[in-house]
Amino acid sequence: MYCHQCGKELEENSEFCIKCGAKTEKPAVTMAEMQANQGESDSMSQSTPQPVPIPVPVPQSSPTPTPVPIPVPVPQSSPTPTPSPIPTPMPQPIPQPAPIPQPMPQPTPTPTPTPTPTPQPMPTPQPMPTPHVNNMHQQPHYNAVGVDLNDKNNQPMTVLGWLGTFLVMLIPLVNIVMVFVWAFGSNGNRSRKTFFQAYLIIFVVMIILSIVFGSAIALLINTVVDSGSYY
Repeated sequence: MYCHQCGKELEENSEFCIKCGAKTEKPAVTMAEMQANQGESDSMSQSTPQPVPIPVPVPQSSPTPTPVPIPVPVPQSSPTPTPSPIPTPMPQPIPQPAPIPQPMPQPTPTPTPTPTPTPQPMPTPQPMPTPHVNNMHQQPHYNAVGVDLNDKNNQPMTVLGWLGTFLVMLIPLVNIVMVFVWAFGSNGNRSRKTFFQAYLIIFVVMIILSIVFGSAIALLINTVVDSGSYY
């Protein structure tokens, strides 16, 4: 069987070609072919041998066997067994009690003599130092090293002393001179001297800050004025 389009050989009863996919056309069966096919089928049916029936065997009756009597054995009398002597049990040994362990003697501790503490001598009390009292009036004791509290310049200033100092500071030009005298003078009260030294330090710092801020403000004003002049 061949494909009518591509000529590919196909198997019998194939509906489509495996190469091009075209549908196969089955050739029309003629009357002569039908008669030839029918004759072949008749000849094949005649040539086929018919099955021969097999005879069924008839079962024959077997003879009934005669039972043979089985002899019954005669029981033999067994001899009476002689009783064997019962063995006398031997007395079991009585277990001896375990010895009781004796307590071991504990060693008696030897008393250790306690050392008698040696009495320490009592320290001799030292006399307390008598505080120095000023003849005029008693001043508080400052525990300063190398400072003579009896010196008038090392004693704290009184209220009247500070009032006089502030009154002198109100006088123009005199106050400037007295600030340097009190701050750097060799003689004078130590409290007033340290006060005016700190006063001068703060005064110098304020002058420096005034110069710095004054210059910055002046520069800012000049910048604003210069920028306004362009308009």
